[in-house]
Amino acid sequence: MSNDGDEMPLWLHWPAAIISSIIGMIFISIIVTSSIAQLDTSEWDSTMGYIVDYDYGCIDNGEETRCGEDIIYTYIVEDVAYENDVINLGWTELEYRTYIEVGLQKFDVASWDSTNDLQHIVDWFNQNSPSDEEDELTVEYFLEACDSDGSDVDDELAQCVLSTAKRILGYDDTELQDGGRIVVYHHPYDPQKSVLIPGWDGIDFGDIPTLFFAIIIPSVFLITARKKGTISEALNQFKGLAQTVKGIQSDMDRSRPNNLQYRPTRNVGATSRERSYNSVINRLNLHSLQKDEQAIKEHMMQKFSITHTQAQSFIQSEHVRLTLQLDTSPIPPMPPLAGGMMQSPVLNEEKENNDQLDMMAVFANAMEENLGVDSTDSFEPKPLSSGMSYCEHPGCNVTVSNTDFRCFKCRRTFCYDHKGTSVVCPECS
Repeated sequence: MSNDGDEMPLWLHWPAAIISSIIGMIFISIIVTSSIAQLDTSEWDSTMGYIVDYDYGCIDNGEETRCGEDIIYTYIVEDVAYENDVINLGWTELEYRTYIEVGLQKFDVASWDSTNDLQHIVDWFNQNSPSDEEDELTVEYFLEACDSDGSDVDDELAQCVLSTAKRILGYDDTELQDGGRIVVYHHPYDPQKSVLIPGWDGIDFGDIPTLFFAIIIPSVFLITARKKGTISEALNQFKGLAQTVKGIQSDMDRSRPNNLQYRPTRNVGATSRERSYNSVINRLNLHSLQKDEQAIKEHMMQKFSITHTQAQSFIQSEHVRLTLQLDTSPIPPMPPLAGGMMQSPVLNEEKENNDQLDMMAVFANAMEENLGVDSTDSFEPKPLSSGMSYCEHPGCNVTVSNTDFRCFKCRRTFCYDHKGTSVVCPECS
């Protein structure tokens, strides 16, 4: 399916739907589980307890005022003392101070004008009282406490009955201090589990919108994602995007200057001299010293017992400098000849080439000694400055020069077809 004009592509829409569904399921599980646990407290037993420590404070951060309540209480069940700080088990923790601030508006009474209306307050009291059923109080008890015979029921008398009930239950605001009495609801079989707000009163109805959004938002994501396409289509779209990004990255890599990229020492397509350079570089593991020209020269002088001039001649090779990623700035010229005579550019270039060729011969002899190779063949090494000759492979008449492959062991020169795959010829390998 096409997603042209959609704000979110399919490959991103499905992950968002799956992640939101997982988060929504977590919220739903927590809210439902905590709400069920809170409703179970309506069947718990009750007893009188005492406040051990009570703190209530507010913080004003300039935009809003946040208030918090900390309460620790203790209670005794079957001669065993317990201590707890749990107010309710609902997902949102409620304030006990707010819970006990019960007013007449809590009761579903339009007008307080009869003892039947006062019965609502008495029923609420008996429901929250830790006393047994046979010890439940009646309307007459509260009328007597308020010095009334029940003939003059009004809002003032109803408020008196409610205040008396709250005072008996310990719901008076003045009792919220250390040592004050408090009603505690505990599990009948596990008394160490307790709350101060039982049943529905311990559930914040603000949890309902949270539960609603935890269901609706993932559902909307899933429905809209399914309308756009399947998960397999989203995966294919993501793979196509990944291939596009990979292609762009490859184009960027190819657009980089070649002299900034690492050049491995490979012999394919290289000249005979470059292959010789590569052999020396690989044998001495000069890549480990790359970009440190002085360390390379010292390592070569120590390994081959050559002079500083010969080592410098090796470093001056453009192939060596590019291979080892040395600074490509102009190289200082070699020291002048002892006679102080100025050389022409052609003579200087010929002199430099001969020096490098002679240096390679020194490297070859030194490598033979370091590798412990003793030549047993009757062939004599040919001078590097000799003229043209023939390939020394039996039956080959191809002409070779001192720039072609020369075996580091037998010192024979071979053409490209009969050269060795390493620093020695096939017969010596």
